[in-house]
Amino acid sequence: MSLLELRDVCKTFRALGREPVVALNNVNLTAEAGAITGLVGESGSGKTTIIRSIMGLERPTSGSVGYDGINIPTAKGSDLRRIRREIQFVFQDPTSSLNPRMTVEALVGEGLVVHKLVPDKARRRERVVELLQMVGLNERDIYRHPRSFSGGQRQRIAIARALAVQPKLLICDEPVSALDVSVQAQVLNLLQDMQEELGFTVLFIAHDLAVVKQICSRVAVIQAGHIVEEGPSAEVLASPTHPYTKALLAAVPMPDPVVARERALARIAEHVA
Repeated sequence: MSLLELRDVCKTFRALGREPVVALNNVNLTAEAGAITGLVGESGSGKTTIIRSIMGLERPTSGSVGYDGINIPTAKGSDLRRIRREIQFVFQDPTSSLNPRMTVEALVGEGLVVHKLVPDKARRRERVVELLQMVGLNERDIYRHPRSFSGGQRQRIAIARALAVQPKLLICDEPVSALDVSVQAQVLNLLQDMQEELGFTVLFIAHDLAVVKQICSRVAVIQAGHIVEEGPSAEVLASPTHPYTKALLAAVPMPDPVVARERALARIAEHVA
C-alpha cells in the first residue's frame, strides 16, 4: 500500500526573458507504507523540487502529489494540519536546521507544543527525555544548545525532533552527507532501527548508492527530472539497466584496489564493445 504517491508530476520554472526550465518531467514515484524508499540522483537532477512539492512549497505544473488520499497541493484545513504533523523532515545539515538559540528541550518539544500533543510542561519534558534516550543521548542534554554537540549528535537531535510528533512519513534529505564516514554508519543504523521499531515510512534522498544499498528496500533513480530506473534495491544495484545508474555505481569509491581495478577494466571493455 502506497502512503506517498506522485503521478505524472511535471514542474516547469519560467522567468521573464529566459527559456523555461523543466525541473520534473512526468515523474511517477511511490513510497510504500512501512518501508524505506530511496531516491537517488546527482545535484540538479530534480530531487529538491520533488521534496518541495511534497512540502507544498512548489505547486506542480501538472500531475498530482498524494499523501494517504490527500492531494497535497490543494490541501486545506484539517487535511493541511494533518499533513504538517504526519510528514516530518530530517535535513542535510543539522547545524543550519537547528536554531542555535534554543535548548535541546525546546527544539525537540517544539512540535509537541505547536500541534498541542502534550500541553503539560512536565509531561512534555518527560517525552523529550524519552526521545533523546531513543536516539542515544542523555537526559542532561536537554539544557544544552546545538553548538555544544558534534555533527552526528546534532543529527540525532534532528531525528528526535522529527519523531516527536509521531509522523507516518519521514523524509530524509541526504541526512548523512555532511557527516564523517564513521558517524554516517551510526546515524544510518539509528534510522533503520527506529524505522523498524516504530514502523513509519521513509523517503530517503541521496546521491550515494552505497548508502542507499545499506538502508533502502526500494530505490528510484532520477536524472534530469526523469525517473530512469526503479525497483527493489538489491535488483537495481546488482543489475542496473540504465546507463546513468551504471555510471552512479561506477562512481562509488572502492576501498579494495583489486575490485576497483576489475571494475575499471570492465568499464573499458564495455566502451570498446
